[in-house]
Amino acid sequence: MNMSNAQHRILLVEDKERGKFFKEYLELKGLNITWIQDAEEAYDKALKDKFHLFILDIMMPLKKGSHLKDPNLDNKQGMLTGFHLLKKLNSNLTKSSPLKVILFSARPLTDIMNDIPNGIPTEIKYQYIPKSAKPSKLLKTIQQLLNET
Repeated sequence: MNMSNAQHRILLVEDKERGKFFKEYLELKGLNITWIQDAEEAYDKALKDKFHLFILDIMMPLKKGSHLKDPNLDNKQGMLTGFHLLKKLNSNLTKSSPLKVILFSARPLTDIMNDIPNGIPTEIKYQYIPKSAKPSKLLKTIQQLLNET
């Protein structure tokens, strides 16, 4: 069964104020967006509520004593990678379909992939969008991922 875009719930995790711009733009296009600026809060929200798609910032500040810390992942300078959050979500969410994710970063994808020891799990459907991309590119990518089965 195919839902309309407004019925899909999307979690946008972006610690900078630009998240507000993307949230407002995407809502004007009829999408249901929850914007959270904190990775821990996003993780907790994702465990409580059902989201059909995640848009994850790659580098976010990590709070001291965070329950998201993982000794197997490199948290450079107190930063949490979107991959770290993705790994936690993938292992802790009950999924009836593959996790769908847009990796959203100012860093090039090749740099980002070098930071992931074992790559992105194969069961996750993901796309990379640079933060410099036009909002319409983000919208198009969201629509493509939501329409995939």
